[in-house]
Amino acid sequence: MTTQTISAASHEALAKQFKPMHGVAATNLNDLRQFLYAWFTHFEHAAPTDFYLSHLDDKNMLVAFPGMAPLASHADFAGWYENLLAQTLWNFHDVSAIQIERTAPQEYLISFVVDWYGEVKPDSDQLAGWQSRSDSFFYHHRLRQTWTVKAGDRLLIQRLVVTGADTPSPISA
Repeated sequence: MTTQTISAASHEALAKQFKPMHGVAATNLNDLRQFLYAWFTHFEHAAPTDFYLSHLDDKNMLVAFPGMAPLASHADFAGWYENLLAQTLWNFHDVSAIQIERTAPQEYLISFVVDWYGEVKPDSDQLAGWQSRSDSFFYHHRLRQTWTVKAGDRLLIQRLVVTGADTPSPISA
C-alpha cells in the first residue's frame, strides 16, 4: 500500500492517531480490543466472578441493562452473573462495529454491537425474560454496548451501558 497519493499532512495525521501518548508500554487500541474479546470469551467459558470484578471499578461503577435496575457495586454484578450462570446452559457473543475513542489521557469510550446467543435452561424460573422467541429455549439478542474504560495497571470499566443495537453509537464515525 502506498500513501504517496495523499498530502504529507494527511499522511502524518493518519499515522499520528496511533502514536503512543504515554510511551510504547502504555495501553493502545489493540489492548482495548483484546480486552473486549477476553471479557466475552470469559463469559463463554463461565469464568469465575473474580475475573470480572477485577475489571469493574467498585468505587465508581455503573452497569446498566435494559429493563433492570443499574448495578452499582461488585456485589450487584456478582448477583447478576451468578443468576446468568443459574439460568443459562451456554452463551456466545459475536462482537462487531467496534469503535474506540480516547476521551482523556488513559480513558477510553468503547462502543460496539454484540449478537448474544445462548440457551436458557428449560427449568428456568425466568424463562420468559431470557427467551427471544416463546417457542424456543435458544435466544439471540442484538445489543449495543458502550463502555467507559480507565487504563492503568489494568483496564477498569467504570460504565457499561447496554441498549438495543439500533441505538446510535456515541462515537462519530
